[in-house]
Amino acid sequence: MTDGDGNATFTWLAGTFTAPPVVAIAGEAGAGFRSARIVSNTADSTVVQAQAAAVVKVLGIEVLGWVP
Repeated sequence: MTDGDGNATFTWLAGTFTAPPVVAIAGEAGAGFRSARIVSNTADSTVVQAQAAAVVKVLGIEVLGWVP
C-alpha cells in the first residue's frame, strides 16, 4: 500500500542487513503511463515510489493525467 505521495516502505527485520541490500524493481505493462523508482535504501528499510497516469490523446497530442 502506498501513502499519498505514492511511496511504499519495506521495513527489514532488525539485524537482517549490515549494509543497504541490493534491491531491484520492475514495472508491469498496462494502459497509461507507469513509473517506479527507489527513493531510499538503507539496511533498515527501502522506500519505493510508484506513479501512474492516464493517457488522453487530444488533437494527436498525448496528455498525461497524474494519479499517484
